[in-house]
Amino acid sequence: MNLNNTVFKIIIIAFFHTYIIKAKTVIKAITYTYYGDSYYQGLVDAFNEYSEINNLDIELQLKVLTPENSTSEVDDYGFTLDALISKKSKKYDIYIFYGAYSKKFGEHLADLNNYLSKNHINKFDNGILSGICTSLDNKLVGLPIAIDISVLYSNINLLNKYKKDIPKTWDEFLSTAKYILYQERKDNNTDLVAYNGLINENNGDVPIYEFINSYRESNSSPHPELTSKTTIEALEMLKKIKNEISSDSEFQLAEDYTMRLIYVNTNALFLRFWYVSHSPVYELSPIPGYKDGVSGSLIVANNIGINNYISEENKLAAAEIIKFMTTMDTQKKYITNKKYISAINELYDDDDVCALLNCDLIKKVQPFSFMNNNLNEFGNDAYHEKYRKYISEFLYNNKSVTEVLKKINDITRIYSISLNTDDSYLGLIVFIIFSVIMTVIMISVIFLFIKKFYISFMVLTKDLWIISLLGTLIILCSVLTLYDVTTIFKCQLRIFLITFGYVVMKVPFLYNLIVRFPEKNKISFYLEKHKYLFIFIILLFNLVLNILMTFSPSDVSEVNVLDGGNYKRCVINTILGNIFYYLILFHDGLIIIIMLILIYMEWNIKETYYDIRLLATVLFMDILSIILFNIINNIIFNDYIAYNALLSANIILFSILNHIFTYFVKIGSSFLPRNSTTSLDLMKRVMQYKNDSFNNTWSIASNTMTSENSNTATQNIRNSFINKIVEYHNQNESI
Repeated sequence: MNLNNTVFKIIIIAFFHTYIIKAKTVIKAITYTYYGDSYYQGLVDAFNEYSEINNLDIELQLKVLTPENSTSEVDDYGFTLDALISKKSKKYDIYIFYGAYSKKFGEHLADLNNYLSKNHINKFDNGILSGICTSLDNKLVGLPIAIDISVLYSNINLLNKYKKDIPKTWDEFLSTAKYILYQERKDNNTDLVAYNGLINENNGDVPIYEFINSYRESNSSPHPELTSKTTIEALEMLKKIKNEISSDSEFQLAEDYTMRLIYVNTNALFLRFWYVSHSPVYELSPIPGYKDGVSGSLIVANNIGINNYISEENKLAAAEIIKFMTTMDTQKKYITNKKYISAINELYDDDDVCALLNCDLIKKVQPFSFMNNNLNEFGNDAYHEKYRKYISEFLYNNKSVTEVLKKINDITRIYSISLNTDDSYLGLIVFIIFSVIMTVIMISVIFLFIKKFYISFMVLTKDLWIISLLGTLIILCSVLTLYDVTTIFKCQLRIFLITFGYVVMKVPFLYNLIVRFPEKNKISFYLEKHKYLFIFIILLFNLVLNILMTFSPSDVSEVNVLDGGNYKRCVINTILGNIFYYLILFHDGLIIIIMLILIYMEWNIKETYYDIRLLATVLFMDILSIILFNIINNIIFNDYIAYNALLSANIILFSILNHIFTYFVKIGSSFLPRNSTTSLDLMKRVMQYKNDSFNNTWSIASNTMTSENSNTATQNIRNSFINKIVEYHNQNESI
């Protein structure tokens, strides 16, 4: 019986431990470091101990990527994070990442404002929080566990030997380095390193940015604009330093060589590196500036954030971890006490901390400055690579500074044509041509009201000519949508102006072809009496299609040009959008087809002999122009100037050729010598034609139809539809 009781107790205890006692919540984190486990493992062990003591039932497991187990490239860790986050992976609950990634990955990280108190958050440097810990929508997506500060290492023994001070400006730096280097080489110290550039194919974007940063007006001033005179001066000084106290090979040496100079072989005068434990030979100071009081020192933050796709339970557990790691006590014990730098400024008034760290130095580089983490620039790994590549071309390959800065600017800049001629004269040239043509077309309207030109313009009434000219102007105005930033609205507006303008331009001629049909019919008679209703219905149909297209509008696609000018183009990505677009084209195309059929049928009518041929010529040019427009829109050009030039030329030629062949030709014909009697006879014939065609009574039309109906059977046998068209084509006078 006692044995049974014992077994029973064991089962109860096992059940209790298995199902009643709460299992630990395991939180997995991932990070990257150059220097082994660094301070991370100490923090992990400390938290797990803290969790055990306080019965939090949370266990932290950390995966640390290092050069030994992965790659020494920061970019690859960015790709790793990107792969995990873009798939909304729940493999890791916590990410420890570089502050530059806050904007890039921010939307995938939890807002720490929802999990940590304001008092806890406000202990951190506000500039760091707002600059490299927030997402695009200003969520707090990370807190800095620690920060790195770039500093100047000065060999105090050599400076004292030659009675030189630690330089505060780059001019002082260069002068001191040249002097000591010269003296040391006289003493056969030919291996002395005057300065390390740390600018090579794998690294260098931070030192470059830092050097340019040192040319600000003050420590609180923004980073100089990329193509500014200030940036040019900074880079020219950087190259001067390389040429006068260093060499290409020395400037490109990797970080491990610099670390050996810091710890082992201390035969260096000046070194640029991060604040780390170092040989007492060196004294640390802020990176010099172009003037006293300005420093180029930068910080890099190692942020800790929570995966936004994990369960709420895990988020709360992860928040406990972050809270522990970022308390002042933890930061002091595991960060500053191990000679790493915290982002809690209050610690640098602590005597214990300042006994281990150079608090005066840390305060001198405040307000902290950091690399711009704009998504299109240093928040983008590809930008880092090209940035250092192009600057290296200036430093080592003798490319001009303005050339490489333009290439860097082109990485993210979106080009478009404008009236500004800094990049191209295309915008100004196109606008001048546009303005001249627009003015000429508007002025040319006056010829409609000059008696001398009445005969030439009698093919259409004045109101129809004005409507047609208005359509030409509408099409011409679509050129303006190419200017400045390409937007969805401009893309949609361009389609509307071209397609609607084309219908406005052609509908008067379509109307005229129908009402002047060479044989009496009810349609022609009805439309002659309802001219504006006909025009309104045709235009309304096109307008409705354009309005429907706004429900699935054009999109804007960015074309990235290698070593060139990026630009944006209009594309239609949706099925519905393409359906409406092709319906609009079909509507315009149907008008052309109907007009061509009517032109063929009225081809030999004497009264409109030349007008018909000119109109046919214009329609075939229209077809070619519409085809070219769509081809240009669907080809991806590697030159924004070529793209915009071809589109502009197509639109302008389309407008001006229509105006020339349908309007200016008639003005020119009025200046040709002609017999006055003949002219009078022609006017009478045209007027007689108009009267005969349009002023018939319904009875005349009915008699005609009745006569036709009596012979229907015979005609159906004798004449097919095509034969009927050919019959109309062969007529030289209206019936």
